[in-house]
Amino acid sequence: MQSFKVGDRVLFGRVHGERTLGEVIKINRSRMRVKQLDARGTYKTHPIGTVWVVPMALCDHADGRTAPTEAALPARTEDAVMEDILRTYVHLSPENLSCDGELSRAECYRRGVALNARLRGFFKEIGRTVSEDEAYRYDDHKRTGRVAS
Repeated sequence: MQSFKVGDRVLFGRVHGERTLGEVIKINRSRMRVKQLDARGTYKTHPIGTVWVVPMALCDHADGRTAPTEAALPARTEDAVMEDILRTYVHLSPENLSCDGELSRAECYRRGVALNARLRGFFKEIGRTVSEDEAYRYDDHKRTGRVAS
């Protein structure tokens, strides 16, 4: 049994399901109230700040072993982040997202949600939102050495 304190940062959710960063705000005997600090939800998104009643068995401490904080991650160059943003936009194109129509609508939706979450993480890392056009212009400039109009 893990010991939790009010104010601890935890990852909550099912073991093979979505794990979300949260902060403990109240502890009871077998459950605790956790305020959500990250976006959560596949089909229905829950806003940041939502309070959940979570069994302690479905929580883990969010320390360096389970979820590295932003300060613990080495800073990457803007070029490396832009490469990842471009790659994610490529994966979000309809033919790549649906594997040329082979996947079900539900699976396409799940993949799209996961890719968009990854994209938001890259935007947070770079400190701004990068449009799809900007990412493709960046790639064209990098390959040809000239600015596209």
